[in-house]
Formats: sequence, C-alpha cells, structure tokens
Amino acid sequence: MINEYFTGIKIIKYYAWEDMVTKNIADNRAKESVKIVDTFSLRALIELILNSVPMLIAVTVFGIYIGTGNELKPS
Repeated sequence: MINEYFTGIKIIKYYAWEDMVTKNIADNRAKESVKIVDTFSLRALIELILNSVPMLIAVTVFGIYIGTGNELKPS
C-alpha cells in the first residue's frame, strides 16, 4: 500500500486525496497490528505448551509409578 502511495503521489496530490489515502493507510496499519499481536500471542502459547510438556510427562510418570505402590529410590 505504501509503494502504491509513493508510485501515485502526483495523482494523489493533484486530486487532493491525501486525507483519504492517509486514513486508508492508518486503517490497514491498525489491522496489521492486530494480526501481529494475535500471531505473537499464539506463538507464545505454543512455546509455553512445548516447554512445559516434558516436565508434565515426568511428573505424570513418577506419579503413576508411586501410585501403583512402588517406592522411588535414588538407585
């Protein structure tokens, strides 16, 4: 969109469309910002899950082992 603006700057200036083009660019930037925040939020959630899964598996396995009547020994 910015490239189109710079390409057609003479026409935009000639017809005094600066306000319309500026509003259009601002709207597109706002939409893009929302998409970026959503993408990074989803990425953070996925990384949280991926980093916590190994610990949860270890806790579950040891819990089941102890729950079946076995005793944990250092050896």
